[in-house]
Amino acid sequence: MKRRTYLLILLLLVALVPVAQAQESTFGLSQQDFVLFNTANAASATLSAVQFDFSFSFSVGGLPDVNVSADLTGSGALDTQSPAGALQLVLNGSVNAPQPTPIEGELRLVDNLLYISGFSALGNTSSGWQATDAAELLGGTQSAFMGGFNETSNLPVEADELTSQMMAALATLDPSEFITISRLADEAVNGVNTAHFSANVSLSDLASSSAFSDLLRVLANTQTETGVSEAQIQSGVAMVQMMLTNSTISYDSYFGADDNLLRRAALNADLTLDGAMLGGAGNVTLSLHFDVTLSEHNQPQQITAPEGAQVISSLAAQETSLIPTTLPTNTPASVTTTSKDSLSANVPTVVAFSGSPVDLRYSGSTGEVISVTARSLAGDSLDVTVEVLDASGTRLAYNDDHGSARTDLTPRDALIRDLNLFSAGDVTIRVSTFVGSGAGDIEVLVESGSAAAPTPEPGGTASTTGGSETIDGVVVDGSSFTHQMIVQAGETLTITVAATDNALDPRVALISPSGALVAQNDDHGTGDSSLDRFDSRISDQVVSEAGTYTIEITGFGGVGGSFVLTIERAGGGSAAATPVPVPTQTGSDQVAVETIANSISPNGGYVHEFTAQAGDMYVITVSAGDADFDPRVAVYFSAGNLLFANDDHGTSDRVIQPLDARITNLIIPQTGSYEIEVTGYSDSAGEFELTLERVATGAPLGAGEDEIFTGSVGANGTYTQTFEAQAGTYLTITARSLGGDFDPQLVLLSPNGVLVADNDDHGSAASDLSFLDSRIFNYPVTQAGTYTIEVRGYRGGAGSFAVTVTTLR
Repeated sequence: MKRRTYLLILLLLVALVPVAQAQESTFGLSQQDFVLFNTANAASATLSAVQFDFSFSFSVGGLPDVNVSADLTGSGALDTQSPAGALQLVLNGSVNAPQPTPIEGELRLVDNLLYISGFSALGNTSSGWQATDAAELLGGTQSAFMGGFNETSNLPVEADELTSQMMAALATLDPSEFITISRLADEAVNGVNTAHFSANVSLSDLASSSAFSDLLRVLANTQTETGVSEAQIQSGVAMVQMMLTNSTISYDSYFGADDNLLRRAALNADLTLDGAMLGGAGNVTLSLHFDVTLSEHNQPQQITAPEGAQVISSLAAQETSLIPTTLPTNTPASVTTTSKDSLSANVPTVVAFSGSPVDLRYSGSTGEVISVTARSLAGDSLDVTVEVLDASGTRLAYNDDHGSARTDLTPRDALIRDLNLFSAGDVTIRVSTFVGSGAGDIEVLVESGSAAAPTPEPGGTASTTGGSETIDGVVVDGSSFTHQMIVQAGETLTITVAATDNALDPRVALISPSGALVAQNDDHGTGDSSLDRFDSRISDQVVSEAGTYTIEITGFGGVGGSFVLTIERAGGGSAAATPVPVPTQTGSDQVAVETIANSISPNGGYVHEFTAQAGDMYVITVSAGDADFDPRVAVYFSAGNLLFANDDHGTSDRVIQPLDARITNLIIPQTGSYEIEVTGYSDSAGEFELTLERVATGAPLGAGEDEIFTGSVGANGTYTQTFEAQAGTYLTITARSLGGDFDPQLVLLSPNGVLVADNDDHGSAASDLSFLDSRIFNYPVTQAGTYTIEVRGYRGGAGSFAVTVTTLR
């Protein structure tokens, strides 16, 4: 089971699981206050009639181009003294999903008839009052929901059995393990003195309880006939605990001092979830606040049926339904599209997007490998998506936000890379936007590569160079899968492990003939849309020593499963050269260190051109000559394409000022001419000194291999993580906050314990980082051994974070 599945289960639990009875605990209250709290709750449970006023707000943040929020106020009355009970609710406010929509109307429940007036935004398009049988409406909705749930989920257990299993697991839930209650200062509510109690829920403690594991086990086992292992359950529990460190839920209740009746209640939930575990990027925040004030306790309420109401068989049967009768499936929805002409390979086509998806045809050949780019020509106003469908309408690939290192695309452009067309015929390239709205031109390009290499039958040891090999395999829980092959010196290997079930999160390692670790990866981190986020890939690994190498595959957290292993081989001969440091003086035409003094005026800029070779590595520094000048520096390649930028270097180097700019260890990706642009932050201006220093040649190119650690620090705390590094490699280390306003500071220590690099606030234009995240770029390793990462909070701050070590070989 993948990590995102556990997250969805958790959200269901938080929303739906009722609180069981406590087991001999006062939840942190004194015995006297605990007796008062219980007495007041018992008294309030006997309320038969009440009036209420409430406010409700909800918002979701961190999702690109998704504006989901609600702000509502309302009032009403409840009277349970009649046999059928009666309810009145008046509601006003607005909902953004994604456009602002006003909400205004009234509901009444009288004698088992539900009356509705207004709420046109929710689907009630007729004027005046309408009425329907409440039991019919609710019963039909429940049947449709449970029927759709069973139909679309293919559950091996029936809904009633699932409910029974969940209730059995809940019976062991002890709220005192994760809820603490405090009595706060008394407050007046509508002129009545009240005792104020505040209950706080620790979601991480809830996740660590045995009952939570039982609930997770029940829900997880509904997704497969064979069930899930204990290792999977515990892996999910650990992940949930880590995700919810910075999430809070509190419930405040105010009870009358004289009658012990509930006068006010307030629920506040603020959840911070790791967007990466949801298949996206950045943190996702959910905020919910509900506050209700009660009055007229146990006083009869005058709730009557409105006159002239139109009785219909069911509100759900209207053309625009209030309640869906079926649940969505994973099949792509039918959409209204605009058809265009056919696309030709390697020829860009511009389409005009006006709010409806645009379909284009492409004729592919058997085994053809294509990449599809959809680039907005309307700037950031369009968040472009692209998908490829076969002749039957089945989705072959989809992408929103390419996530690659391509500088010719904005972060919100779309890219599908290396899609193999296994059969000849027309495919549909569908171009749209994330929110399905907007207008502007989009450039679409299909790039066609050579036909895919034939896939040999799975087998033993490989002994030839070039080509590819595909192997189906299984990792047993707590064990590993190994495959050996003979490799020639200088060969380049790309090793991909793609899970073929919903259990395995694969990790892959390449081991040399002597048993040394050559490379490893967990979660490929590329823009390859054919892979799941948690699949693994070692990319473009050059082998320096001939012999028999071993590929070892394990499961994250010891959880096994099935996979497909693909080994792509190219080249042969001599191995790649070791990076060569550049001395401060050189006899070549291109000097290693160049210093330029100049100045800029407000809103002005300075440009310096230079020529560089692929694999050259530079440190570019801009030091201000005036105290009020805050310089920024950027490097461009090929007609204005931004390669890298920095504002405020963020290191402990005291030779330059805190607001000076520095691009550290920039590796040139391609031989050619480059431009350095110096500007001022805001409209600052003044004199500066630009230093361009070539510190190495022959540095490796490519995306590198990632290793990810997660952790947290308390106030004034320090997190440490060790790892092995080989001489000749380059390290990029990132500390990314996982919630709240945590500002991480990052330090790298050598095997001798010497500080060799540090950063606080990366200052770059990296779209995958927030402003306060930290990153050490391309540190060249000259000494093999055990390195140490330290993470602290700025000014002793506390929080959770993820550390990524990217190794370039």
